[in-house]
Amino acid sequence: MIPGQVNGSLVEEDWQRIIHALKSYVIREEETLKTQNVGDREWQELISYSSLAADIELFILPMRKTT
Repeated sequence: MIPGQVNGSLVEEDWQRIIHALKSYVIREEETLKTQNVGDREWQELISYSSLAADIELFILPMRKTT
């Protein structure tokens, strides 16, 4: 395996924990960003975490169920 490359050998429960952690982080950070009245850059950075959780739900988990 290439250093820094993930081989995807996690079980579904691991992926569910990752999704939960990402979503919890996004919720917590949204509250922080609202109170700090930050700009668009900070919100855009947060979107990447939300998108990652959605990608895992849409692409990783369904693939694991069919294999």
